[in-house]
Amino acid sequence: MQGDSYHLRQSVDTQNKTFSPYSSSIETSSNEQMHNSSRPTFTPPNQRKSDASENATKMIPIDIDMNLKENMEEHSTIYYDIQGLVLRRGQPFSFTITFNQDFPADKYNLSFIFKPQ
Repeated sequence: MQGDSYHLRQSVDTQNKTFSPYSSSIETSSNEQMHNSSRPTFTPPNQRKSDASENATKMIPIDIDMNLKENMEEHSTIYYDIQGLVLRRGQPFSFTITFNQDFPADKYNLSFIFKPQ
């Protein structure tokens, strides 16, 4: 269904550096792979250049919700006077990704790379 949004909620274990969407697991890459500058990065849809027919067939993330309140409550950082998400090392956290179409977990493998800016 074009125009509908579908959500994928991930729980991430920062200590083991793995997460399991729908019983498939993803592991972090080696340092060499993590720092490979040729890897694609997330670009918000409003900053992308592509035609409508191309977007109709691609799996495109249209929103990423870092679940600030829930994560900061779980990590006991809700009262910090800092804007943005504050997490404690080694504790799991969750985020929600909204795609432009349904997410078939059996067809796609997701991987995430976290690094300092």
